[in-house]
Amino acid sequence: MDNRPPKPVLSLTLGVVGHRPNRPAPDDPNESVAPFDAKKVREAIDDVIARLQRDMSSLHNAYAEWFAKEPPLISMISPLAEGADRIAAQAALDRGAYVDVVLPFAQESYENTFEDAPSRQQFVELLAKARATLVLPGVWRAGVDAASGGRFVDDKSYELCGLTVLAQCDMLIAVWDGKRGRLLGGTGGLVDEAARQCVPIIVVDPSGRNGPVVRWHGDWGFPVPAQHAEDLPTLSVDADLSDILKSLIRPPADAQELDGLRMYLESPVERRSWHFGWKLLLRTFGLGRPVTPPEDALQAELASEPQLPPEPASNQGAEMRLRAASDAADSVAVYFAHAFRSAFVFNFFLGAAAAVCVAASLLFNHGGRTLSVFLEVLFLAGLVGWVWTARRKQWRRRWLEAREVAERLRVAMPFWMTGVWPHSLSASQPTWTGWYAQAILREQPLFSGDVPRRLPQAKALLRKVVDDQYNYHSRNFAEMERLDRGLEFFGILFVFGALANAAVHLLHPILQPLIHPHVPSFPFLHFHDLELLCAALAIILPAFAAACYGIRLLGDLEDTAHRSARSRDMLDALRKLLDSESGDFLLLRTRARQTASVMLSEVENWRVAVGSRDLSM
Repeated sequence: MDNRPPKPVLSLTLGVVGHRPNRPAPDDPNESVAPFDAKKVREAIDDVIARLQRDMSSLHNAYAEWFAKEPPLISMISPLAEGADRIAAQAALDRGAYVDVVLPFAQESYENTFEDAPSRQQFVELLAKARATLVLPGVWRAGVDAASGGRFVDDKSYELCGLTVLAQCDMLIAVWDGKRGRLLGGTGGLVDEAARQCVPIIVVDPSGRNGPVVRWHGDWGFPVPAQHAEDLPTLSVDADLSDILKSLIRPPADAQELDGLRMYLESPVERRSWHFGWKLLLRTFGLGRPVTPPEDALQAELASEPQLPPEPASNQGAEMRLRAASDAADSVAVYFAHAFRSAFVFNFFLGAAAAVCVAASLLFNHGGRTLSVFLEVLFLAGLVGWVWTARRKQWRRRWLEAREVAERLRVAMPFWMTGVWPHSLSASQPTWTGWYAQAILREQPLFSGDVPRRLPQAKALLRKVVDDQYNYHSRNFAEMERLDRGLEFFGILFVFGALANAAVHLLHPILQPLIHPHVPSFPFLHFHDLELLCAALAIILPAFAAACYGIRLLGDLEDTAHRSARSRDMLDALRKLLDSESGDFLLLRTRARQTASVMLSEVENWRVAVGSRDLSM
């Protein structure tokens, strides 16, 4: 069994939007409906998927070091509406790709929007072959519409469905006539939204007169703002699609980022840590003891919903992989956090211990001085060796980066249950941490379930994430503040001790005759010499005061406590909102984004603060 963080499976998710063959004529009599050649549309989509599969195989070989050995995975997100959606889904299935389905509302109601019984039968057959199906709540309004039994489906339902497709896909296949859409839920509106979100758009001409092209800004680093797809450059499928795919898939090109990714993937996940300095420091101040985890809100919510169906196999496997990746990152982060923190704790006290040896050499005779010098050299050698090891193995960097990965994956679970991913994980990531988290999430299938029925579960999961982070920051604030104040107290104590010692040293001509007769004489020590004793304490006391200050400074204790207090307060506000608000789907997505913003901004601020404080001599 490989005891290392999992490598992501090389994956690509395609979305599809497009026209229906039987779409109604526009209101403007001067406009016409472009013809829809289903055969040519299918041929064009087949060609695109075949190209992507060949390119994915080549990329898998080129970047084998960074991906799992499993064959590349391509999936298609489709609402299975008549026309382009079904053609693309069938093409994907025939090419051996997965199909995940997003329904704008309940299946029975959705089927009633189709043209006839054969169309409904085709939909049912394709739906049965889907790997996962996410049923959105939809938006209904009272009205008169014969096709839907006296009620009509609001365009916002299709808009929400299309936005969910965009939120999941890396590339969008658009069977589009090039005309702007009047509504966001229509093909033209969704294509424009894809342009605004910088999603590469593979445009397939519904008439088949022209071959497919790619609309994309072509520059991840400095994208050109685009309000409409027509504002984007037109690129060639033959010449440019491979390069676009490569830019989506490859890890960051920077050598330092690749070095960090390599170190992470080679880090053992479960191993006994011999770095006990940080734990010892916490225990000294009565901190760091294990806490009893609070009641699992998610399990309580599930227990109160006995009518929920069993989890589909796709959900179980996806949740297991996501948790395994998150737990691995957390384990690596904890190990290197203890390694780095223990290193600077011991280094400051090794330096102080070396100062004690120097001071002791003043009080010992020749034999004692030899031992003091030997111990001083030993302590300094230990300090140098510890700093060299910590810097060579990059304990600080590996701690910070693994913690960022863990937090990015931890916050993703509530998003997955609502059919989106965090905005912070755009297709191209400049750092390996973002790239790795994005690659892990890219291999996840769509969450399979009925949102109206699963909404309490999703809300309970988000609440659990918020509660866990609130409890962590509450505890971390209390511990870091207490540790900082404790070290500050001892540091001040040592400083005042040094000042008192200096005063005694100044008065030693007066004090020496008074105390000398009362101090016993030892064969190897000079305690009876007040001047030598004061000189020794003048070395020892400031050394320990500096050690206390150095641990406070390098450990970033005060600022860590303040950051945790801010995060705790914001998370507490989110907890109260989640408790007071009804189970609204879009509102839950908003709260999930706000939770991610709080968690990841705290991680980013922490990395900026701690990242520049590495061990040194």
